[in-house]
Amino acid sequence: MPQAAQAHDVKIRPLSGGVTNVNFRIDVDDAAYVATVRGNQQPMLGIDVMQAGHNARIAHQYGIGPEVVLSNPSELLCRFIDGRIIQAGDLKSASIRRKIIKTLRCCHRIPIEAVLGVYSVFDVVQEHVQTSRQY
Repeated sequence: MPQAAQAHDVKIRPLSGGVTNVNFRIDVDDAAYVATVRGNQQPMLGIDVMQAGHNARIAHQYGIGPEVVLSNPSELLCRFIDGRIIQAGDLKSASIRRKIIKTLRCCHRIPIEAVLGVYSVFDVVQEHVQTSRQY
């Protein structure tokens, strides 16, 4: 947030919904951001925060994510995108389904070599089972 030092109006409020992070909306004059303070559970959950920051930048380049302003091991700062969380009933809407399909197609156009890390939901489940057994 380069303009934060000269800001006249700064508002910070918590956002709900983070499972492994604490999230805040930060309004600086006319600009809005989301600050994600990463929790200490990331390594135990198999989350590589540096990969996540890199991949968030790639998502922005392909038009399916917000601009990343800052990414480091403890925090992620992105531009805020106004919207709402899709609910199950929203899938009845043809226009919502078209937007989801368009976004998924865009995801599949990202070259695999541009993304850091390999993610398989099946592998993650097995890794979580192993981690659970350890603890």
